[in-house]
Amino acid sequence: LFCTHCKKQIVDLSSYNLLLTEANKGNADAQALVGKVYMNGLCSFQIDYKKARIWFEKSSMQNNATGLYGMGAVSLYDCDEDSLDEKIILQYTERSVQLGSTDGMLLLSDLYLEEIGVMRNEEEAFRWIRLAADKGNPDAMYLIGEMYEKGHHVSKDDAESIRWYCKAKESGSARALYKIGLRYTYGFCIAQNTERANELFDELMGRDDSCSDDLYAIGNIYCANELFPQNEIKAFRFFY
Repeated sequence: LFCTHCKKQIVDLSSYNLLLTEANKGNADAQALVGKVYMNGLCSFQIDYKKARIWFEKSSMQNNATGLYGMGAVSLYDCDEDSLDEKIILQYTERSVQLGSTDGMLLLSDLYLEEIGVMRNEEEAFRWIRLAADKGNPDAMYLIGEMYEKGHHVSKDDAESIRWYCKAKESGSARALYKIGLRYTYGFCIAQNTERANELFDELMGRDDSCSDDLYAIGNIYCANELFPQNEIKAFRFFY
């Protein structure tokens, strides 16, 4: 998460406080990023959709693309199935996409896959994922890498999968670090390099947005894999 106004990565309370100062001044971009912090549980905060909604709403009232995306997202995530307002979710999401939000494009792809507010359409979902990736969204790049890895919606292509994972990594995807680290560990479609894998895994552990499932899997590698010296202390850091 990067604040263009503060010119800093939002990774700790210090950078968050700088962001919050700008948000309280009425900066719509900063307000939307504060909403993302609460929605995704960043900077050591617990996920809090109600606080996220407050900041996304402030931002969306200024017609901010990320704020509008956030309103669509929390409207989807922070409710049960009986109270889901599909029309509102779709309206916010489409407005964010019209203003160029690549996060909104990914959310719209989810709506097409889950048939929320629209008819299920896998081709349309993939089109929005690809468009978001082409516009630089690292999560979309990761998803395309995963599609090529598993052969979903495209022909299975390991080389193309690696290419997209590398693009995602360079664009900031935490999950892509894990995928590439695994390939260096086992020499799958990349020359085996356990030293490089170790570097990537260490980098991932220092990320606030890392996936707990990925960290757990890495911990198991350090516990049991003969490619690395067994290191229970290091494994423990990934487990907890």
